[in-house]
Amino acid sequence: MLKWLTFLVTVGAFVAAAVYPYIAKEQVVAYTLKENRAWVWVKMGSIDVEVGKPITAKVEVFNYGKVPALVRARMRIEAAPGAIERFRKEANENSKTVMLIDDAKGFLKIVLPADQAYGDFPVESSQQILTRQDYDRIMNGVASNTIDVAVYGRIFYSSPGMPEKKQESNDIFCFYLLKNGTTSTCTNEDGAYTNWIN
Repeated sequence: MLKWLTFLVTVGAFVAAAVYPYIAKEQVVAYTLKENRAWVWVKMGSIDVEVGKPITAKVEVFNYGKVPALVRARMRIEAAPGAIERFRKEANENSKTVMLIDDAKGFLKIVLPADQAYGDFPVESSQQILTRQDYDRIMNGVASNTIDVAVYGRIFYSSPGMPEKKQESNDIFCFYLLKNGTTSTCTNEDGAYTNWIN
């Protein structure tokens, strides 16, 4: 028994010694990339549903990286049954084109310095002024999980040494309103909060 245990420990040590340099190299490469490029993502503030006003959202785009980024964003707010599932389906089926915007004149594009936020990208919405009846219907739907009030979209950015065309997979986002008035990342079909687009 002791011989087997010694053998297993020895094999484990050899495997660890063989694998560790590869893992360490991957970690160094990932850290170096992060240190020398922009990492732009959204910071969700609030989704506001009020009588006499359209539904609005406060969304900040934040550069977590170490260098400035050239950023465009497209965002939409929607209050409807199945809004999250529809966007998830569209994003799964058309991951390269969903919420796409042209890099053309007329679209807001900003230079976002490292470690700073920008909160004035337009959010597309119906701009419908909510009546008391609309408000009650939406909030009762949120409470019963029959209506999604969701903000979703896409961020496009580039930085020195990183072509914008390479930023097409991890830049889609989705947040939704919870019945307690806070927001959360949309879950995927398995209930996970990350990588919700399979």
